[in-house]
Amino acid sequence: MDNVNNDENRNENWSPKQDFQIPEANPKPKKKGLKKRIIVLTSGLAAAAIVTVAVFGAIGNLFSKTNSSGTGTTTTVSATVTSSSNDTESVSEDDLFTKRDLKQTYDSSKAETITLSDSGSSSSSSSVTIDGSTITITEAGIYVVSGTLSNGQIVVDCEDTDAKVQIVLDNATISNSSSACIYVKSADKVFVTTEDGSTNTLTVTGDFVQTDDNTVDGAIFSKCDLTVNGKGTLNITDEYGHGIVSKDDLRVTGSTLNIEVAKKGLQGKDSVRIDGGTINITAGTEGIEGALVYVLDGDLNIDAKDDGINASDHSASNDFGGGNGGFGGNGGPGNFDGNMPDGSDSNGGFQKGGRGNFNKDSDSTSDGTSDSNSDGTSSTSSTITAQPLSTGSSSDSSSSTDDSSDTVGIYITGGMLNITADGDGIDSNGFLNVYGGTIYVNGPTSNGDGALDYQTSATITGGTVIAAGSSGMAVNFGSDSTQGTILCNFSSTVSGEVTLKDSDGNVIASYTPTKEYQSVVISSPEITNSGTYTLTAGSETAEITMTSYVYGSGNSMGGGKFGDGNIPGKPGQDNSNNSNSSDGNSSDSDGN
Repeated sequence: MDNVNNDENRNENWSPKQDFQIPEANPKPKKKGLKKRIIVLTSGLAAAAIVTVAVFGAIGNLFSKTNSSGTGTTTTVSATVTSSSNDTESVSEDDLFTKRDLKQTYDSSKAETITLSDSGSSSSSSSVTIDGSTITITEAGIYVVSGTLSNGQIVVDCEDTDAKVQIVLDNATISNSSSACIYVKSADKVFVTTEDGSTNTLTVTGDFVQTDDNTVDGAIFSKCDLTVNGKGTLNITDEYGHGIVSKDDLRVTGSTLNIEVAKKGLQGKDSVRIDGGTINITAGTEGIEGALVYVLDGDLNIDAKDDGINASDHSASNDFGGGNGGFGGNGGPGNFDGNMPDGSDSNGGFQKGGRGNFNKDSDSTSDGTSDSNSDGTSSTSSTITAQPLSTGSSSDSSSSTDDSSDTVGIYITGGMLNITADGDGIDSNGFLNVYGGTIYVNGPTSNGDGALDYQTSATITGGTVIAAGSSGMAVNFGSDSTQGTILCNFSSTVSGEVTLKDSDGNVIASYTPTKEYQSVVISSPEITNSGTYTLTAGSETAEITMTSYVYGSGNSMGGGKFGDGNIPGKPGQDNSNNSNSSDGNSSDSDGN
């Protein structure tokens, strides 16, 4: 896998209309010698279990994931994280990506050229037809695109449905007033690769006008699997629609993507899979959305008017849906009436979320380019086996979607995620599993949304999470978590830095949200199930003693009675109103 230097690839001239709110993290922990493999053991009728096995050295096709730091250009937001052995995860990529997905270059000896020009585009390939400002690719191959095309379009329409097409953008600029700049109508899989050092721009300036049976609504729109990789920069602006859309699987493994759109930044009907690159998104609705969302690596900086990352079933009638999945079953209220929870709450009515199906391609192309996961053959070994763990009744009875807990969810195993959202920060209409990475959520201020939201289960086994937002629907990770996680709700909004210190006064994690907040979730490998910690949030300070890995189970009532704003450690508290139900029942049965 080629390494991508994200700092070198960042386009300094890119100036989105909305500034990204990107925390500045201190240097990330160095990779430890101890590696982990995530293994799912399944049986035909029994619920499966996730087993983490520590191993030394490289085993099979393991790729070590070390978080790469994002750097802000405008908004100053501070964040620090201390080192821990759990900050580095090793997982196999074979189930999610092919070698060609991860390769950031192309075979120039097999490439044809397409030169864009308003006065007349041209191509060296007989498989390319040009009709005015529409350039159509009809056969598998590698096509290097350069030049400028106003109100034009590249169309991939291959008669061979097994065809694999690689479009290499080499300082290409395309605009369109009524449709996608790149429109994939028919192929097996398409790669959009940015040439090393290049700056490319795709712009949609008008409302979408449909010309066939497909509802085209993105600057890049694909009916088949789509991979974005490379070492260059791609700027996408869409004033009326989405950024990059795949009606199958969408993979991003490289490039610096600067996406500013009216609707969703990245959208994959079956899944969105991210394993590298720098992704800066300013979105009018969701930042990233797919039935399954995987983040293995990369720098993600998301500013969304709705959810930052959303996992939802695309077959639902409301087009990906939203749902208020985080409450109605995760134990008792997380609000404290002068006293915070004691950390002993059970996980209530939540059922264990399922594991989605991994669909790995073996990209052997008709042009002789192979993209299997081993030399000449596709890989059969795997360190992640995708099978349902269990199903069960949904805890989100108000959701208008028909999501399955086996096929809807979010996996985060690495990377740096900086999310600012007016809706839910991270929202899953199924499960949420965090194995590693560093995640900051500058969440919503409305009590109809939460910094974290999920429908069936949420588990954290590694990484660092600090999620600040409103308290009305705040939830914590569940009892299956194997590292400490703390939820604190306040009776009034606060502002300023969030800091968690251990009993020796060492800072475990800190983050400064740019908004006022009334709830904080903090999880770190350095939070144990028996330690004592000091949480400072703005002007408030609390001492927290852990008696389990989960402190504060969440607000199952979609709101709640707040006390006088005092938190533990202050004298004169009246704790009589503190309610921490462990049965998962809610007096507000619809979850709203």
